[in-house]
Amino acid sequence: MLNSPMKKSILFVAAAGLLIFGIWLVTFRVLEADYEARVEAGSERAQEMAVFFERDTRKILMTADAYVQEARRLYELSGDVRDVEDFVSKALPQNDMISHLTVIGADGVPLLVSGHKLKPGVTAADREYFKYQQQSTGDEVYISLPHLGRNSGKLTVRLVRRLTGPDGAFGGVVFAAINEDQFTAFYKTLNLGDKSSATVVGLDKKLRARSSYGRLGPGQDISGSRIWKELGQSEIGLYSQLSVVDDVQRWYAYHSVEEYPLVVAMGLAEDDLLTGAQSFAKPIYAIAGLTTFAVCLMTGMLCLGTFVRQALVNEISERREVEAGLEAANTDLLQFSYSASHDLKAPLSTISGLVDFCLEDLEDGEYGELEKHLKMALAVSNRSAKKVESLLRIARIGEDEITESQFDLRSLLDNIWQDLTADLGERCQLKLDLSHQDPIVAPEAILHAIIENLISNAIKYADPEKDQTLVQISTDVDGDRFVIKVSDNGVGIAQSDQPEVFKMFKRIDDRGGDGLGLALVRKHLERLGGDISLESTLGQGTTFVIYLSGVKEAQA
Repeated sequence: MLNSPMKKSILFVAAAGLLIFGIWLVTFRVLEADYEARVEAGSERAQEMAVFFERDTRKILMTADAYVQEARRLYELSGDVRDVEDFVSKALPQNDMISHLTVIGADGVPLLVSGHKLKPGVTAADREYFKYQQQSTGDEVYISLPHLGRNSGKLTVRLVRRLTGPDGAFGGVVFAAINEDQFTAFYKTLNLGDKSSATVVGLDKKLRARSSYGRLGPGQDISGSRIWKELGQSEIGLYSQLSVVDDVQRWYAYHSVEEYPLVVAMGLAEDDLLTGAQSFAKPIYAIAGLTTFAVCLMTGMLCLGTFVRQALVNEISERREVEAGLEAANTDLLQFSYSASHDLKAPLSTISGLVDFCLEDLEDGEYGELEKHLKMALAVSNRSAKKVESLLRIARIGEDEITESQFDLRSLLDNIWQDLTADLGERCQLKLDLSHQDPIVAPEAILHAIIENLISNAIKYADPEKDQTLVQISTDVDGDRFVIKVSDNGVGIAQSDQPEVFKMFKRIDDRGGDGLGLALVRKHLERLGGDISLESTLGQGTTFVIYLSGVKEAQA
């Protein structure tokens, strides 16, 4: 029979299994979202630091190059190395950047080594940097491999330029020996973790400097790195790879050094990126585990209760004279079930409701309804997971620094529109009325997220009775505020709903979504010190007005 203890127990177990599946589905999606957010944040940080690393490296090279070019000018002007020596003694800073400055004649014999006495018999004619400039016909800068100084015991990288004699022939070289650790000095202040790295490599695919070396040390060949393939496509980029230097998995952000034959790379190790992920996961797993235990416990209680109840029913049917006792037992059992359900709150209520629906469906023979109710439970779990993901995005707004960049607003809007309407054909039309033509300087990623949400809503709430969905975007300046208007000819928003649309989980109809899009928009704008308002009429459309401070037109 449908009310037999075994069949009821099977339904209880099936319901509990479905609920536990939903619990762990949400758990793993939360952890997956956390992992993706950490990797994304770390990748963006690596790209930002690569820019600063390139600027710092170029600043060091330009400083050393300035000394080299001035020393060359003085020597080529007078042909007297004493002029260079006088310049070096007065101008070369007493710091750790430049170890020494050297002038070498056309025969390879050193004429000046600042801070050192010249040793007889010493020649640089066989050195790679000397041969390179000897064969060069132009004013090309050469940056040598790391060299361990005989006297100083320090690793230096030499920035070398060619000397030209009065007759235009090769006249020797001038170089500044830069202490190798200067290139990665700023990295050591970032505290990125034990396994992350900063690297300077020449276009000859050999290391010039690195925050920590692997198997082979300074000057090693890294031609097996993926960076060369990426560099062939773009001078700036991001990729993930197992390091060919020390076998550590990292996210690398690279940047060519302007005016010099070098590339810099910031490598953030995955282990360092995920620092804190374990601490975040422990309470999530604990909650999921405790909830699973509670569900299992309640399921056991319910199964036990069905057998107890059936035993009481059997006993009462055999002993009519104790009918009053049976009613009392039923009352006690109901009170027990209510108490247990109350203590377990939402999970137990879900199980009880699911069991009741399933029992009714089985008793009526409506197996299609049984399947529908089971699918509804899974759908609730999936919606909960999506809402948790959206809540995580809202919670993380504000963790990263606001990064401004120069970009063309018209191109940004066109790209968003193409992404959202690629499969909608000509039914949707975008009209732009921008009050400026120059690029702007603003937080591009945040502005992209805001406008994408508004256009997506305009398409989602299009009026099916109208032949065409029209979205119009215009810009203006109101005092010190940059104004963006996004208008549509959709179904509109009722006056009573307008104060509620920016609240979390507020949906004006059943067209889908989790009710978090406009909440995300408002939170982004609050972080930027901006604001948003709306004007809408049912059946005519909606206009959202964004107010932003600090947006500037790019200087020509």
